[in-house]
Amino acid sequence: MFDLVFLVSFLRSSVRLAVPLGFAALGEGFLERAGSLNIGLEGIMLAGAWAGMVGAHFTGSPWAGLGLAILLGMAIAALEACVSIYLHSNEVVTGIATNTLGLGLTSYGYRMIFGISGSAIIVPTFKSVPIPFLVDLPIVGPVLFDQPLPFYLMIVAALGLWFILTKMSWGLDVKASGEDPWVTEAEGANVYRTRLLSFLLTGALAASGGAFISLYNVSQFFDGMTSGRGFIALAIVVVGRWHPLGILAASALFGASEALGLALQARLGVKAPYYLLLAVPFLITLIILPLMGGGKGAPAALGTGYERGTGS
Repeated sequence: MFDLVFLVSFLRSSVRLAVPLGFAALGEGFLERAGSLNIGLEGIMLAGAWAGMVGAHFTGSPWAGLGLAILLGMAIAALEACVSIYLHSNEVVTGIATNTLGLGLTSYGYRMIFGISGSAIIVPTFKSVPIPFLVDLPIVGPVLFDQPLPFYLMIVAALGLWFILTKMSWGLDVKASGEDPWVTEAEGANVYRTRLLSFLLTGALAASGGAFISLYNVSQFFDGMTSGRGFIALAIVVVGRWHPLGILAASALFGASEALGLALQARLGVKAPYYLLLAVPFLITLIILPLMGGGKGAPAALGTGYERGTGS
């Protein structure tokens, strides 16, 4: 039942399903280190999936779709940042509004461009890029070294964010803004700008995760196709302890949980409703979060808001 072919197939599915979560969670983790919270990941991922499909459909290139998704994600994140950072709106309410906006606009935009029809639009997708020699390694080779380029870009993004947070002065400003923005501003750093740039980075990465779904995992777009992955990404940040490499590992765990739900039905013949199996990642989230201590270890000023000149 659990032969080598099944194991490799399961692990490859786990990696494939982890990529959208990893992109979104990496961006969110960086933003939360700066002290801001983006509940609107789901809406941005959905917008990225839609923009990726549209861009790839009209240009014939998934890279054009990814580029369009990143631009749209950054635009939505910029809007969120202006409302929450500069207008001091509640970040939770702003995020909920973003999710609602993303769901409505992508649904309307799809029908406006392609019309109301039952036929799905199939678009060009990313192809796997095997790395010579490494791909021939047993088990690990086909799992980690025969993936599409966005997977490798996600790894680079994780390492890049780790380098920024630990080795660069901007990373110090980001972490300081998340711990005590008033002291940080008093020492000469611009907290507003730091959080704005972090929002833009989050928008780009979350939209990239959404585009990966439509340009590799599914190769089309349909309403609500992100299926709650933006909310799972929020949990991944906590499980990964706000560390880019920890977030990467937690993404792999949740990707495996989603693959497990599919394997239970397809391979093991578990007789259960399809939507119940889709709930497996959320069930695992509810189990893991209390075991990880909830939000213990979060940046001290996370979600508290900051207004220049008000004092701590």
